[in-house]
Amino acid sequence: MGKSEISYHQAIDMMEEFRLIMKRIHKKNNAPIRKPEFQAMLFLSCKEKITMQELGEELHVTKPRVTALVGELLEKDFVVQSIDEKDKRKKYLSLSEKGIECIELHRKAYEEWFKSIWDKFDAREKEAFNILLTKTNLVLREEIQDKEENNETN
Repeated sequence: MGKSEISYHQAIDMMEEFRLIMKRIHKKNNAPIRKPEFQAMLFLSCKEKITMQELGEELHVTKPRVTALVGELLEKDFVVQSIDEKDKRKKYLSLSEKGIECIELHRKAYEEWFKSIWDKFDAREKEAFNILLTKTNLVLREEIQDKEENNETN
């Protein structure tokens, strides 16, 4: 290993430090909702409408937990529920106007925060960041694809 190379142990330590720092940064955020609610809203923002079951599967939570989570979001007027015209038992969730505004405000604040950090990098560091994240995303997508293919064959 060359002088500038780091071990995977050092990389793990740096990733953990990064995770903890990000956790502290997000704790200081005065958001009107908790993290699980926000994660649900982020997922809903990517979809036109979904069922509670789909939301639960995406968030990896139990049916009672997703019911409670959706109840909180409905109570705060961040989501709306609609009923399928063909199957009255089937309910769909989507973001309300208030929910869309909340997500957009968060995205804008996040973009401003990230830009303030990004501006502290020089051109060489920005290029290194781009190369590292591009490669990391590629490796992780391949990992996900391999796992999904293995799950299909089992």
